[in-house]
Amino acid sequence: MVENIQHITSKILTKPLPVYTHVTIHKGIAYISSIQGFVPGTFDRAEDIREEARQAFHNLKTILEEVGSSVHHVLKITIMMVDMRDFEQINDAENEIFPESAPARSSIAVKELPHDARVAVEAVATLVD
Repeated sequence: MVENIQHITSKILTKPLPVYTHVTIHKGIAYISSIQGFVPGTFDRAEDIREEARQAFHNLKTILEEVGSSVHHVLKITIMMVDMRDFEQINDAENEIFPESAPARSSIAVKELPHDARVAVEAVATLVD
């Protein structure tokens, strides 16, 4: 068993399924689970993909700040989308939260996401010193 691991579920965002938490922290690194663009506390999402992506990045920012990190401490993100034709709009939403010095990134198309989400974001970030 690895020592000093914290598992954190946000009190603000939509509660994840009971088999995982929003964030696992170990040795100053936060591993953020797939965060969708749901309105916090619900499974409601915007009809517009750009707005859904904005909400996903806002939710990511919220959880980062909740655990003692920030968007400036993100090392890597993975963006999952159900339709690669949405890439440009999702990219625009990402550029709003990371206007300069964006982290390393992977963008992948997936067949589907839970609760009919169209975009989800994972991240790895350092904690604020």
